[in-house]
Amino acid sequence: MIEELDGKLKYYLTSLGFENQDIENLLSVCPALVDIDFEFAFANIQSVVKKGYPIEDIDAIIAVNPAFLTADNKTLEKDLSALSGDIEEVLKKDPFLI
Repeated sequence: MIEELDGKLKYYLTSLGFENQDIENLLSVCPALVDIDFEFAFANIQSVVKKGYPIEDIDAIIAVNPAFLTADNKTLEKDLSALSGDIEEVLKKDPFLI
C-alpha cells in the first residue's frame, strides 16, 4: 500500500522519523491517506499548528490519529475552533477530537 502514497507525503512522513513499517501501519489505520497528497495533508497540519499545537510534536498526533490529515480543512478548522483551553494539552489528552 505504501507505493500508492503520494511521494511528497511519504517523504514528509519519513522526515518526521516514520519508517516504512510505521507508514504501512498509518495506512492500515487510515487507508484514505492514499487519496490525498502532501499539500492537502500539510494544510491540515498548518491548521493544527496555527491553533497552538507545536510543529515539533506533530509526529505524535499523526502516529495516533492520522485521519486528521484526510479531513476537510474547513471542517477541521471548525473542530479546532470548538476546542477550548490549551490546544496542545487538549489534543495530547485526546487526539481524536479532530
